[in-house]
Amino acid sequence: MLIEFDLKPDWDVEEGYRHLKIFIFGGGSNYISVVAKLDWTVIRNEWINGDDGLVEGKDYIQGETDWLYFSYHDSCWRSDGVEKLLWKFRDRILGLRTDFTNWYQVVDIGDKNMWRKPRDQRYNSHEFKTLEEQEFHFEKES
Repeated sequence: MLIEFDLKPDWDVEEGYRHLKIFIFGGGSNYISVVAKLDWTVIRNEWINGDDGLVEGKDYIQGETDWLYFSYHDSCWRSDGVEKLLWKFRDRILGLRTDFTNWYQVVDIGDKNMWRKPRDQRYNSHEFKTLEEQEFHFEKES
């Protein structure tokens, strides 16, 4: 199940769109995985040239983070995964990215082995980065 949320851009420096995607799946066992990623399509406010379009040579910046595990458990996936994730982004969530009749998408996950929990990202990898560390942000001018 894929659920998408609209996130608030940093209106002081940018216009565009930011999204939080939460993917919840079983993968053939009683353990439930909760993974998430962020994506964005943003442009610096100064790069917008009124109604005429964009400043020459400037364009929207698009990107996304990696999918990161937030929970892999048989009973605590709701609190340790979904609840903590929503709490982490509570100040930025504007709403669901859909109408309320179709608030989630059923997704075929394809190769189930690809989605098995990897070694714990927090403790076994010196290269682990949080969603926030992977997310692109414009530098604020002083």
